[in-house]
Amino acid sequence: LGGTVTVRPHLIEFNGRKNLLFVFSKLHVLSLGLFRLRYKLIDLPSATPGDPDTIIQAECTGGVFRVFSTEDFPGLQPLTNLTQ
Repeated sequence: LGGTVTVRPHLIEFNGRKNLLFVFSKLHVLSLGLFRLRYKLIDLPSATPGDPDTIIQAECTGGVFRVFSTEDFPGLQPLTNLTQ
């Protein structure tokens, strides 16, 4: 895994509700295969670097995604209401 692995949230309104989106636009995977990402929400301003007792406020695991070779890439999926 490479690139920027920490991001700031973006507050958007979607379907009449306020949502926080964490966009990892500069994240890249260096190997082919199936993967999942684990996300941890930490209040960085209150965290102490190197402190093993830093409190993780929330944690979740994303869905499985596949990294294709250039030759096998099936193309981009259609845009959704959220990704437009």
